[in-house]
Amino acid sequence: MKALRTSLINILRKTYYLGKTIQLSKYEKFSQNEREILFSKILKYFVLNRPLNGNYFEFGCHSGRTFREALKNFGSKSWFNSENDTKFYAFDSFEGLPDVEENKEKIIWGKGKFKTDIEEFRKILNKSGYKNENYELIKGFYHNTLNDNLKIKLSKEGHASLIYVDCDLYYSTVPVLNFIKDFIVDGTLIVFDDWFCFNGRADKGQQKAFYEFQENNPQFKFVPYISNSEVQVFIINK
Repeated sequence: MKALRTSLINILRKTYYLGKTIQLSKYEKFSQNEREILFSKILKYFVLNRPLNGNYFEFGCHSGRTFREALKNFGSKSWFNSENDTKFYAFDSFEGLPDVEENKEKIIWGKGKFKTDIEEFRKILNKSGYKNENYELIKGFYHNTLNDNLKIKLSKEGHASLIYVDCDLYYSTVPVLNFIKDFIVDGTLIVFDDWFCFNGRADKGQQKAFYEFQENNPQFKFVPYISNSEVQVFIINK
């Protein structure tokens, strides 16, 4: 049994680290399909509930696949934000995951994992046709960057209609939720991309951070909207 377990772990490591195996290729295709379906459902929500104007916040951007999907679907002016130009904000360390104890629970995590250099991230977006003026990148680990000065700066640009949280860890999700609460309006959508990590446990990862935030902020009501094998989406009422 021990030998079998070791063999399975090695296969998983090979799949993740080589990045070119059939298994990972199939997963990435599946994941992209799920992402496209997710954003089409989110777009329908904004069509049905217009006008609901606001900006897009994404926490944890890696190689920009989700961020590009948001730019593609919501553009500058759309049903998502019919009155004003939508502003797109990408929050990331651009240095990969932080070095915290939580990383040790999953073999795919660790210090520096999911790193995309900020200039490489810009190149990826520009190659897809999105220019620097279409978005703003906010670099740094959240405990340092998500401060009052940034909150004051961004609040001048309006609230958030869609918040995408893809930062994997409890350690990273806590400061994100504390930061975004001042940008929430009635009808804001929040997406948790790693909802089912840690075997779906409510006492670990994003779920732990969410349930603590929910308990400490009774002014917000969270209505389950979309759930699939990767994400959980809530409509926020206040």
